[in-house]
Amino acid sequence: MNTQSMSTIGGRVTQLLSARINTMNLQGEAGSRSNLLNLYEQFKTMQDNQNLNKVSMTLSIPSQNLTFKVFLEQMQIGWGIDTVTYMYNMYFEVDQDLSGASALNSTIVNDALGRISNGIGFNSNYIGFTTQNVNLTLTGG
Repeated sequence: MNTQSMSTIGGRVTQLLSARINTMNLQGEAGSRSNLLNLYEQFKTMQDNQNLNKVSMTLSIPSQNLTFKVFLEQMQIGWGIDTVTYMYNMYFEVDQDLSGASALNSTIVNDALGRISNGIGFNSNYIGFTTQNVNLTLTGG
């Protein structure tokens, strides 16, 4: 997320200049150890095929109406004696220009605005422009 902030008479303004996706993370639960191991084997097979053919794959998220071209990076799995859900994490590198994807741009902008707004609010100590952070030097004669 590329932002620019400035102080104005009315308060502090944060402008969203651009948003970009590099790495994606997908978390899930396999349900059983055999399902998790099967999913891991499929992930590794697809990753080997990608590395051999040097082409990205399509990752679709139908619930959000989003589609990405991605390279498979890694998959983390693990369990212990008390594991019942068999969680996993998958990491992807996005391999496409996302500027033309209107549904995705809307999702990115909404997420970025949500992140920005967490740090914005009324500040009773702010009285407008201030010179406390300004360093002026008088030159000339």
